[in-house]
Amino acid sequence: MYFSLDTNLILFALIEGSRLHDSIKNLIDESLDDTLIVSKTSYDEIRKVCGKKILMATYYFWKFIPSLAKIKDVYSIEFNESLLKINKKLRSQYPEYQDFFDLIYKEIDKNYKSNAHSLRLEDFIHELPIAFLNDLDKKMDKIKRNWRKVSYGENYAFGIKCYKALLDIKFKDDVDRLILIDILANIKNINPLIFYTNDKRFWKECKKCKKLLIKQGIIDKNIKLDFIYVNNNGEFIN
Repeated sequence: MYFSLDTNLILFALIEGSRLHDSIKNLIDESLDDTLIVSKTSYDEIRKVCGKKILMATYYFWKFIPSLAKIKDVYSIEFNESLLKINKKLRSQYPEYQDFFDLIYKEIDKNYKSNAHSLRLEDFIHELPIAFLNDLDKKMDKIKRNWRKVSYGENYAFGIKCYKALLDIKFKDDVDRLILIDILANIKNINPLIFYTNDKRFWKECKKCKKLLIKQGIIDKNIKLDFIYVNNNGEFIN
């Protein structure tokens, strides 16, 4: 069996402490024998979104580095309390980057402290965006060893057929459209599949698309393809 996550849900899985991290991590852990399918469009979007948002989060964090770096004992209560205070302040001031401030907090706590004797904090923060993106595949392996990317280019003719049939469906943007096309183009080889999304509008659009493709005879009416909406409380809605 297969399952797939939209861009936001993959980000939640990757970033410890993020809003839905525990819910999505539990979902992945419970899908032990299933393969996680990642749309290539979604994967590319993760790199784009992460690159931009981590960069902005480190930019806002930068002004606090001098005061934090003065605390020599990174395992001290003073350092930990100062780091937590900075994180809370930034989360409050720039809520759109909350998950990425949490990422910085976790990276400092887990990876910087053990290297503090040989690495300056400002260098660690400066390199963090690039390091995160360079290790993306490793991070994906960590959350789910059994995963793979799919693209509509693998079954181009069928993917284009689906694309043309769905032109009248109004997606929020072309990224959403192409994520779905990546999945649909390969559905004959990744079936049964459950696709999870944190975007209610996208969820409704996906369900419309499935009905339309069945009506036009492009996909079989008995195909096992389900779309699940994951709300901000971590509840799963079919």
